[in-house]
Amino acid sequence: MKNYPISPLAAGFWAMLASFLFFSCDGGPVDCGCDELACEVCADKIEILESRYSKQYLEDANGYHELIAAFHAATNPSGSAGTVKDQIDLYFDMSDGMYEKVQEAEAQGTGLLTDLINVSTSVGNKLSYFRLESGTGEKIRPIEEPNVRQYVRTVSNYNSSFNYAPLDTAVAVIVRNHDRQSIFITDGELARSDIRGAVDPGLAWAVKPFTEWLSQGNRLDFVVMPTSRDERLFFIFFTPQKLANRTNSGIEAFLEATRDVNRNEGYRHLKFTINDYRLEQQDDGRAKDQVGLNSTLVYNVGYYSPRYAVEDGYTHLHFDDIQAFAEFTEAFAAGDFNGDFDPKLDEKNKLFFNLQLTNEFINYQIANLDLKVEDFTQALGAYMDYQRCGRADTAIYIDEEGNKQTFWCNPYAGCADTTACIFPESQWRGSPIADLFTLHEESVLKEEANAFRTASIAIKPVASDKFDVNALYNMGCARLDLYIRDVNYDPKKQDFDLLRWPYEGRYNTGLSESIRLAMRDLKPQNRLIYTYYITFPAESLAL
Repeated sequence: MKNYPISPLAAGFWAMLASFLFFSCDGGPVDCGCDELACEVCADKIEILESRYSKQYLEDANGYHELIAAFHAATNPSGSAGTVKDQIDLYFDMSDGMYEKVQEAEAQGTGLLTDLINVSTSVGNKLSYFRLESGTGEKIRPIEEPNVRQYVRTVSNYNSSFNYAPLDTAVAVIVRNHDRQSIFITDGELARSDIRGAVDPGLAWAVKPFTEWLSQGNRLDFVVMPTSRDERLFFIFFTPQKLANRTNSGIEAFLEATRDVNRNEGYRHLKFTINDYRLEQQDDGRAKDQVGLNSTLVYNVGYYSPRYAVEDGYTHLHFDDIQAFAEFTEAFAAGDFNGDFDPKLDEKNKLFFNLQLTNEFINYQIANLDLKVEDFTQALGAYMDYQRCGRADTAIYIDEEGNKQTFWCNPYAGCADTTACIFPESQWRGSPIADLFTLHEESVLKEEANAFRTASIAIKPVASDKFDVNALYNMGCARLDLYIRDVNYDPKKQDFDLLRWPYEGRYNTGLSESIRLAMRDLKPQNRLIYTYYITFPAESLAL
């Protein structure tokens, strides 16, 4: 195997890490970037900052795992990478037409609304209740009553005749709170003022907020209960992506609880998401730090440390020696290990594998997948500068005359204060690497008996005659991104008629058209669904 030199770009970045950026005005690996006096006054502060930063992130594999976790969250600000509070907000439409519908749902003093409140109490550590007001002034206010079940069953608590609840305002507030679960109890009828007859039954009033919510990978569920006069009562569940497939989410707990007491026949359920898939790391019977890795890689690259963060959408593989990884990968691509695979694992030619993709096709059917490879060395370096920038401290200089001058010891932003620290989206991505890795030919979705489609995702080097050895040895940090390249959308998979009802000789289609148009326009093509990060420590390079 050839011993290729490291590229100047990669070498420069890792040299920067190895030096830990100890700035001084007398010279050093990196210029301070501020005026001479600021450099002199701040030298110790900057050295302390760099030392603390390197101790937190750059001394061992756990530090690198924390660094990549922070980088992934910063560059995936919505969906699975975000933080979700252990909180559920319930919003009650208290318009005059809601009272009868709530009474029907609460037949004989107990029923689906009680189930909803009980389930929310069991799965949410903190519950907050809100009511929608009509007319001018405050549109939404908290319900302070200790017994919410009794409160919503009391007719005097509802708005007076011909008053309407601001559904659009409530939904706009809910989708802004993407860090928690929310449930909206409503009849779905929007009036644009408190004037009788101000309902526009054809107005798709929730397209924008539904699109905003769903575009971030979140989940939207409608529990639909028919009521008298062929109208509807809706429980609309807003579930953040991170909880979308959890059995302890509000919607899943409600569905299970009502099944257990045979009340699930009293409603219909519709689920909407652009993530009609699940990703799971399958156990292959080996030690946790070997799962999903080719057995020849495990035994040939020396020390490595994996972190499987499947729920957050990534796996991080930190290798101790970039040269050993490159030499192994070159030999693997050339077929040098063909006789060394573990036959029980069905791993031949698969470098990373056992990531199971299940496409439920509730709304979208995944047509095909794609893998894109990048060197994200510069992106990670920019993020590290951004982190250090935000931790910069001040230093005070007192001249011979006793005058004080304060400096921000922040060479990452020209010694400006920390409000100048930025990590713009233009810096998040890396430079493409062609002809190194590709999807294994078995990474194809296949029909299952339950109408789901599944694929066991595996990654391999490209064919040896196309494998770019120079790109491999010039690579710094790499990210392998799995994309949904294209999907098929079938609106007939959902019964949108459940979301409309008769209104003065026509149909009120406000809800049905809002969600139908949102799903039509959100077709999730070229959507990133998973990432493998590959990193190495600075000291593994012979610089």
